[in-house]
Amino acid sequence: MKVHKIVIPGRLVGMNEIIAANRKSPYVGAKQKKQQQGLVVRAIQFQRIKAVKNYPVKIKINWFEKNYSRDADNITAAKKFIFDALQETNVLRNDRIREINRLSEAFYVDKLNPRIEVTIEEGE
Repeated sequence: MKVHKIVIPGRLVGMNEIIAANRKSPYVGAKQKKQQQGLVVRAIQFQRIKAVKNYPVKIKINWFEKNYSRDADNITAAKKFIFDALQETNVLRNDRIREINRLSEAFYVDKLNPRIEVTIEEGE
């Protein structure tokens, strides 16, 4: 079984920031999505993550926040940027439930090293 691990430094914007950007203008929202997705794309490219060969996959996302201030549902909205970046870099062919059959998430606090760790476990 092959496992791919991606570490995204820092944090991505949450649902509250996404809503605020889209309320300003659809262009502001689109710019924010492109910027956030770009952060993930660069992390994937820098870490030289290879394409998944065996589907379906299991994905685990560990969210390491700098403190306890954000709500879990606010944080996890950034999955959209992660999944779209995985497709853009051809790590995943798609993010439908045919390709991803299990998704789990956990939350931690690391004030010195906030990050997002994404683990993709290939099917057998």
